[in-house]
Amino acid sequence: DGPAALGRGTGVLVAPDVLMTNHHVLPDAEHARVSLVEFGYELDVLGNELPADAWELVPDDLFLTSPWAELDTTLVRVARKHGKAPGEVYGQAQLKREPGKVAVGEPVCLVQHPDGRRKEVVLFQSAVTELFQEGFLHYTSDTLEGSSGSPVFNVTWDLVALHHRGVVEKDALGRPVSQDGRYLYLANEGIRVSAIAAWLDALPGPQRSTAAALLA
Repeated sequence: DGPAALGRGTGVLVAPDVLMTNHHVLPDAEHARVSLVEFGYELDVLGNELPADAWELVPDDLFLTSPWAELDTTLVRVARKHGKAPGEVYGQAQLKREPGKVAVGEPVCLVQHPDGRRKEVVLFQSAVTELFQEGFLHYTSDTLEGSSGSPVFNVTWDLVALHHRGVVEKDALGRPVSQDGRYLYLANEGIRVSAIAAWLDALPGPQRSTAAALLA
């Protein structure tokens, strides 16, 4: 019976105690201070709900963000609990600098919490349709609000992108196309990990050394 959630999204650990999600999920340190990250929010193999494990965020230790108009990415420190970082309990993904981890036509997998539901994994009918030099890629996958910040993996479970929005179909005048009151979506868009790595490498001063420790 605590306070109601004002918003929700998905994220991924990229270090034992560093969470990556979208800027529009955690836009500033103030939002992060009053937010929690839950692990284990999923179903078991029999469809039973497992208890979620909530951890606090500590943006005063680490908070890096790139706004929506750029890379729409936030990295924030997760507090230790019982002497352990969450990655020691649940594992983590790696931020690899090199490009070329996925190609057009290859399948990708999303791990997400669509509409705030328990964890769902997209394995089928999900493939890359376009790669962009600006640091983005498009793919076919089913997503909903709440999927923002989902990790996108290739077939060998390398982290290749951070999901951040659906791409709406537009008419000749650039207006969104809708049908029965709902927008028509052409694809989903993610921020390529190689672009996130380049942003971290370019950070100034002490932020650069902190960010460098996150990259493989």
